[in-house]
Amino acid sequence: TLRLCGLVAACGAAAAPLAAQQSWPVPRLTGVFPLGGKPGTTVEITLSGADLDGVRELRFSHPGLTAQPVVAQGKPYDEAPKPQPNRFRVAIAGDVPAGVYDFRAIGLYGPTPPRAFLVDS
Repeated sequence: TLRLCGLVAACGAAAAPLAAQQSWPVPRLTGVFPLGGKPGTTVEITLSGADLDGVRELRFSHPGLTAQPVVAQGKPYDEAPKPQPNRFRVAIAGDVPAGVYDFRAIGLYGPTPPRAFLVDS
């Protein structure tokens, strides 16, 4: 058992530097334009930041806020319309109270930290 403990400790020590070297990018939102909209409208927003590869979804803290990717007009030979990178249409339901709501962008490297989205008349 003493040999086994030594072997386990040696393997763990050897694997620690390898695990520390492999790190995923951390997605960050540094800008949102425009920063919000009015209840009962749809606004097109553009996201900017770092490591936003493959952002396909926005999740809001209020169920009355939903988003769909902006899709480019396809050519006749395209198989399917292609989403525009980091552009979304945000629908704001008419009953969403004025306020600041959090949202996160979900992409290839996971969710971003929350950002603010303003709803105001």
